[in-house]
Amino acid sequence: MFRDDSLNVDTTFFYAVTSVDSSFPKPESGYSMVLQAGTGRPPKLLSAETVHFKQMILTFNEPVFFHSTPFPVIRLKNENRYASSVLQMTDRKQLLVTFNEPFIANTNDTVSAQYVYNEKWIELDDFHRAVHYQYIKPETEPYVSEVKMISGKIIELYFSESMRHDDLTDLSNYSIEPSGNITEVQIQDETGQSIRLNLSADTPPGNAGIPLYLVLSDIHSISGTLLRQTDKISLNVMAADLGDILVYPQPVRPHHDKVTFGNLPSMVKIVIFNVSGMFVREIEGETDFGAIDWDLSDSSGKRVASGVYIYQVVFENRKKIGKLAIVR
Repeated sequence: MFRDDSLNVDTTFFYAVTSVDSSFPKPESGYSMVLQAGTGRPPKLLSAETVHFKQMILTFNEPVFFHSTPFPVIRLKNENRYASSVLQMTDRKQLLVTFNEPFIANTNDTVSAQYVYNEKWIELDDFHRAVHYQYIKPETEPYVSEVKMISGKIIELYFSESMRHDDLTDLSNYSIEPSGNITEVQIQDETGQSIRLNLSADTPPGNAGIPLYLVLSDIHSISGTLLRQTDKISLNVMAADLGDILVYPQPVRPHHDKVTFGNLPSMVKIVIFNVSGMFVREIEGETDFGAIDWDLSDSSGKRVASGVYIYQVVFENRKKIGKLAIVR
């Protein structure tokens, strides 16, 4: 064995071996193959930061690597728990570490790493393999940041932070008031920050003159914080134009006392004519929950007769014309 005690740190050395035997006519042999050896410092574990209640990121002072065998061992000392998964981040100076169980909030602990190496395959030593760690439960509550009515039966919700997938897909965590149901939940992205809700066929349209609310319950962020409890989320979003006007019931039967024009912008004018083109009634004003009702009377207050009527909805400089039937 050969030992060299005169090495400098971060220096590359080259070695070749020769043998000497004075009993031979040529006492020294030729040189062996040249071997290269380097010296260096071990990597350092700098910090451990929470990603969410089961994950942390370990940051090192330089790029680090590991073998599949032995696999890195990441341990929370006080809780005596070991990571179930270790992934290398893009810059190679960080490891994404996942545990099976949530961290205990607001307690001091030490996280340590073994079998982690730098580019020269120098392993973490005992002086640089552990750092202090504390999981502090977030005080801020997640909330619904945006609501979009994609259609009369589809809603998109956006959250202020990532939410638990199991909570989002549990249909019992949603209700519609005064009536209706959620039939399906689709998570729009892997982070769980946006979802699409499908409403049942018996759920009233969101802009049909009926106050319609979505109520959420028992939904948590991935850090374990309960979604901020709002009383109700209104689904009565005003239409931007006249593209999808709702007119119901169609036809009007004897037991009906009104016709509702729904999915309207905020301020509209509705003019009604009979099939001969004669003026019957004009209704103008602000919509109530996205709709305006016609009480089936003419401009004098008299109940209109059976027949086909033409309606004209005016919004700004645009018009929408349609027909409706009244059966007495």
